[in-house]
Amino acid sequence: MRINEKLLLGLCFVTFSILSDAAESFDLDLIMQQMTKSGGHTVRFVERRELDILDRPLESKGELTFIPPSSLEKRVIEPKSEIYFVDRDLLTIVTGDRHKVLQLANFPGLRAFVEAFRASLAGDSDTLQRFYKIDLKGSLIDWKLTLTPLQADMAKYVSFVIISGAYGQVSEIETIERNGDVTLMKLDRQDD
Repeated sequence: MRINEKLLLGLCFVTFSILSDAAESFDLDLIMQQMTKSGGHTVRFVERRELDILDRPLESKGELTFIPPSSLEKRVIEPKSEIYFVDRDLLTIVTGDRHKVLQLANFPGLRAFVEAFRASLAGDSDTLQRFYKIDLKGSLIDWKLTLTPLQADMAKYVSFVIISGAYGQVSEIETIERNGDVTLMKLDRQDD
C-alpha cells in the first residue's frame, strides 16, 4: 500500500470513528444545548387544527417569537388578527380591541403546550422533565421529542406533544389531545 492510500484509509477510519461517537452521544442534553444556542428568535408558522366536531381542519398563519427565558408570543395574521403573549404564568390574549389575561395554572391543557414549547426553546430540560416523560429519537440532524404529560391535570387534556427538529431548530410541534383533536404547527425560521 502506498503512503497516499494509507493516509486516505487512516482519514476514513478517523472520520468514521468521530461520526460513530457523535451518534452514540446523542441525547437530550445535547439537544437542549443546541436549543440554548439558538437564543430568542421569530419564526413563521402554519397551524392546522383537526377537530372531531368539524368537517374541515382550521388553518391559521402568523409569527411566533420566543424571548428567553420565559416569554412567548404567537401573532396570528390569518384568518384573523390575534395575539397570544405568555410571560411567566400569565397569558394575555388580544383580539381586536379586547384584552383578556389568564393564569396558566388554571388551564392545564394550555399550560402543557406552553411549557413544552417554552422549555424546549429555552433548553430547559429540568422543566421538561418536571412536566413530561420524555422520549427522544433520531439524531442531531433529525430528532423527535415525544412528551407525555406526567401531571394528571395536564394528562386529562393532552396525550402527547411531539416536537421535531434539527440541531437547535424546531420545525414542527404536534399536539394530540385526549379527545382525539390534533394540532400541527409547522415552523419556518426567518432570516435574521
